[in-house]
Amino acid sequence: IIPMLLLGVVQVQAQEKCGFTYLQEFTRNLDSSRFDANKDNFLKQWLYENTNTNKYEKRLYDNGNALQYDSTCKSTFYVIPVVAHVIHNNGTTVGTAENISDMQIENAIEELNKFFNQETSNQKVNINFCLSKVGPNSNGIYRHANLATNLKLNRDQPYLKGLEQGNALNIYIVNSIAETPQGDSNTIIGVGTTPITDYIFNGVIMQYEYMGNYNTCSNCNLSTQSLGHTLTHEVGHFFGLEHTFYGACFETQINSPDNCKIAGDYCCDTPPQSSESTSCGDKKNCDPNETDDNINNVMNYAPESCVNKLTDDQVRLIYFNLENNRNNLIQANANLNNCCYVSPLSTI
Repeated sequence: IIPMLLLGVVQVQAQEKCGFTYLQEFTRNLDSSRFDANKDNFLKQWLYENTNTNKYEKRLYDNGNALQYDSTCKSTFYVIPVVAHVIHNNGTTVGTAENISDMQIENAIEELNKFFNQETSNQKVNINFCLSKVGPNSNGIYRHANLATNLKLNRDQPYLKGLEQGNALNIYIVNSIAETPQGDSNTIIGVGTTPITDYIFNGVIMQYEYMGNYNTCSNCNLSTQSLGHTLTHEVGHFFGLEHTFYGACFETQINSPDNCKIAGDYCCDTPPQSSESTSCGDKKNCDPNETDDNINNVMNYAPESCVNKLTDDQVRLIYFNLENNRNNLIQANANLNNCCYVSPLSTI
């Protein structure tokens, strides 16, 4: 059943805010057999784990018992090493335009940690993101002068793959992002790979003006619209989350009790929606009688000022992917900067 469903789901073309949809299509066109096999295996495993085990329930509702190495740290399950790659035009000084400052990168990581630890969201996901002790200054930040700062998704993935540092979340910060070199507008502000697609490159691409929070990062090169949630959205993709509007209303047409686990965004507590939300009052629910909505969900497209939500199933899916498809990250967290080492729950 699952392979047929994969062929039947059609992604609604959203406005160009996140390049995830294009990257998925591009990756599948490169190697459809590999893409479809990866997705089929993911769905089978996720359906089994989500139906027959409760270990991700434990992580969701027993989130105060993680062991701490240092009592000054926040209680957490997972520590994720981060490496930032600032790709800039030749001659652009640090702190100018796309060659953003270390402080702006640190602010973006701080906002990411706030969201995943319930300071700016409804969920205490208990994940800490920490810059690794790598790079010229051992602070997890590399700077590269390259024309790929005006990045084209269908051209520059080999360059990004060559920069990649293993066992870390790689964040590539650029001047602009477009799908192709031919005429399309540079309106994409972020892109994230999933465990299904990361064989072309692995990590998150960010347009520099959305790397951080305008309200908390003074003298940073940021859009006034940026509150740090674009990075959270793209990291959500990195952990396997889809857009809440993925598949539009197709999920409601499947006559199966597991329809919400194998279609749409694979989460049963995000109501199917016909397309992306573009304002703080734009529900777009497929069922007009549904009282819940995804407007505030970080994986929707509403303005960042609306964003403060992950659902329980989305958190389960993050844990599932961390332990099954991103487990190299939770085995590599002993070489970090400005962050306490915290044992992942899976070792307790």
